[in-house]
Amino acid sequence: MLFSLLPFDVRAAAVRRSNIIGASGAIYGLLLAYALYFPDRPIYMYFVFPIPAKIFVAIMGAIACSLVARPSAGGVANATHLGGLLVGYLYPQERRGSIRSSELKYRYLKWKINRVRKKFDVYSGGRASGYDRRVH
Repeated sequence: MLFSLLPFDVRAAAVRRSNIIGASGAIYGLLLAYALYFPDRPIYMYFVFPIPAKIFVAIMGAIACSLVARPSAGGVANATHLGGLLVGYLYPQERRGSIRSSELKYRYLKWKINRVRKKFDVYSGGRASGYDRRVH
């Protein structure tokens, strides 16, 4: 969608007038997210060649980049593949950031609770310092 808003390319105007239907951009996003989490797991290219996921996604991204420069053949909107790769990279990054902030909030709250808890600790037999030994 953002590609179609570019003012300087004639092909962007062609994308603006065409219907984009399909899930190939989402598949590219899932591929990149998979490669981010499991970079060394093998993916079989053409069901024959085992390639690490990070290299497979790099090859697929390079093919998508090279096809964006050409006019779309067969009704394939190649810009959506790049958009899927971008979202596949940004979405897990955002999720990781929210997990980090929630973990920081949890640790801060835990620190505050432990700090306040010290005021209400119960000592059997009074305090060890001998301060006011008659009161238990």
